[in-house]
Amino acid sequence: MPEFIPRSEQRPIVDTSSTTLDLIYFDLVTLASNEQDIRRLPTHESLYVVLSGQVDIEVDDMMFEAVGRRADIWGGDADSVYAPVGANVRISARGAAAEVAIAGGLCDTRYAAFRITPDEVDAVNVGSPDTHSQRRIVHLLGQRQNGRCGNLLVSELYAGEGCWSGYPPHKHDTEDGDVETRHEELYHYRFQPETGFGSQITYDDDGPV
Repeated sequence: MPEFIPRSEQRPIVDTSSTTLDLIYFDLVTLASNEQDIRRLPTHESLYVVLSGQVDIEVDDMMFEAVGRRADIWGGDADSVYAPVGANVRISARGAAAEVAIAGGLCDTRYAAFRITPDEVDAVNVGSPDTHSQRRIVHLLGQRQNGRCGNLLVSELYAGEGCWSGYPPHKHDTEDGDVETRHEELYHYRFQPETGFGSQITYDDDGPV
């Protein structure tokens, strides 16, 4: 039987070694009671999103205490902390177990760290039942933080049963003024119930992949 290695001790899910994503960093950290995780992203700004439990997050010499207000992702909006490129970040679980998602994007400017509480996120309902596209998008790091960070955008999206998350079909691999902006996008899926499933279809110049 293979040895179990905690997620926080494994290679990040997406980092600079990726052969398909050039701009993105992504990882999940699961902490047992009172456990810690320490990391530094030398080329990425990042958002530490508490998925469950409660943690203290120290960014260089700035401490953000008791971050996290939900038992799981279905229990309310996220509490999160922005860390600038090159920051030394320590995550410490407060008493019980906790899970934190780390979303990062390449950035060449260093900004100040800050916290985004559930009261400071922007939520919008889009789509319709008729097109099977009804969903709630919660922008954690978005337009409200314009000027406080670089290129990173982070959201949580809750799609209804049988609904598309990215309707209508679209692309963003070309820089074309106000028509289209080139950027990379990463989705991490969770289902309720856990027996749920989904499909993601991507296209290249020759058709569906």
